[in-house]
Amino acid sequence: MNARALIGLGAALAAGCGGAAVDRCAGHAGACLGLHVDGAGGVRAVDQLRIDLSGAFAWSGRTPDPPGAQVALPVETALFLPEVSGTLAVGVTGWLAGGAVGSGAATVEIAAGRHQTIDVTLRGPEPPDLAGADFASADFAAPLDFAGADFAGVDFSGVDFAAPLDFAPPLDFAPPLDFAPPPDLIFSNARIAFLLSERAGSFAPKSSLDAQCALAASTAGLPPGTYVGLVAWPGADPTTFVTIVPGRRVLLPDGTQVATDDTLFTNDHLGPINEQANRAAPTQICAWTGYDGTGHSNAMGDCAGWTSNSAGASGSFGKPAAWVTGLWAFFAARTCDQLCHVYCVQQ
Repeated sequence: MNARALIGLGAALAAGCGGAAVDRCAGHAGACLGLHVDGAGGVRAVDQLRIDLSGAFAWSGRTPDPPGAQVALPVETALFLPEVSGTLAVGVTGWLAGGAVGSGAATVEIAAGRHQTIDVTLRGPEPPDLAGADFASADFAAPLDFAGADFAGVDFSGVDFAAPLDFAPPLDFAPPLDFAPPPDLIFSNARIAFLLSERAGSFAPKSSLDAQCALAASTAGLPPGTYVGLVAWPGADPTTFVTIVPGRRVLLPDGTQVATDDTLFTNDHLGPINEQANRAAPTQICAWTGYDGTGHSNAMGDCAGWTSNSAGASGSFGKPAAWVTGLWAFFAARTCDQLCHVYCVQQ
């Protein structure tokens, strides 16, 4: 599985229940892993979890992000998984007030469409066990921190304690390192948009282009669903075949929001549609469109209904690097033998 596979964090961080288990995957149509997180060894509360997945696919994320209010353990969340099968290693680190307080891990066998729940216990860092250690002739010239150490049975004969010893409480053992993907990876009420690989101007019919979008999405591990190529066909502007749901977010494969359904067919977006399905950067500066920022045909050329690779025909294109004044949809026209990307969107 591609390490860049997408995953959603559901039920951001909910306090666990002392009675019957709560199914945090209830209502989710795809594969889902419920996560019940408890604490031990003095780990009693968190305000954020960092989750690291490896094996069947790789992913790291935090929930909630940014951190929320302190919550007493146990807590529960859910991971909306891509449709893959295999052994998944789950590592969980609990955070509180900007510092890691404990960690735990588990493994689980996942499968497409399966709902299941695992338990992970967070344990704090273990103090060093110095029982039986021989400090004879040891040099303590530099300050040492023995907070929490067990000195039972230690032989200190011959030790020079002239140098100062620091018995202060330990400092924060791990400063927060955030390798999480963009904060909002909850893919409910969202559609994915990406760039199809570069091609000349002949890629008709529509069903063939849509199938290529779907294949690119599946290969990259994007959420399942119907994907369509976002070009204007003769007699069919994108506004006629893209289903609009007011308020739905439009996200890149890495989770970055670039628009909503309300603004998809407008001149100005929140950001550029500048990622391929596998999160790779564009290889061309253009995307074949045949329409303007409102999603309507601009009559500036469509490579003979997207059937021509000829230098004698032309097609209009937008700039994937742009997101304002309609340039994402229409920038100019170029001959159909040249290579451009195509925008794909999830229905």
